[in-house]
Amino acid sequence: MRRRVSWGALTFDMHVQFEFTQDDLIDASKRQAARLKAVRSFQWTGMLATSFLTWLLVFVFLYRTPVQGAIVGLLAAAISAALFPGSNRRTVEKRMRKVAREIFGDANSFLCEVELRPDGVWVRSMTGRLYSSGRAWKKSRKRQIP
Repeated sequence: MRRRVSWGALTFDMHVQFEFTQDDLIDASKRQAARLKAVRSFQWTGMLATSFLTWLLVFVFLYRTPVQGAIVGLLAAAISAALFPGSNRRTVEKRMRKVAREIFGDANSFLCEVELRPDGVWVRSMTGRLYSSGRAWKKSRKRQIP
């Protein structure tokens, strides 16, 4: 880690370098997805659709006795709703691993460099190219430097 800090009108540069694996990338992606309202909405919609289809299937199967079909269907729908989150979590992780394997192949360890500069955040990762966040820092009267 390389860090240059100064006071007053002078600026600072900070350079951090770390290694990450495909598991780290998948874990970070899962945490990011868990914070998104759209993803939570898809999960709720999936759970409700699965529960409804389960109820409908059981109801249709027991159509000669509609009351019994509705009650058994509700029980099956509740079980389906209870099992959905775990099943969905495993399915999403499996898809993320498949995508990571497709993109990165068998490589499992990657190097990432992050530089905090007066003109913004710069990142160098996997390809070796240096990318800018495209945003300059906003002027602030208070800056905390760890």
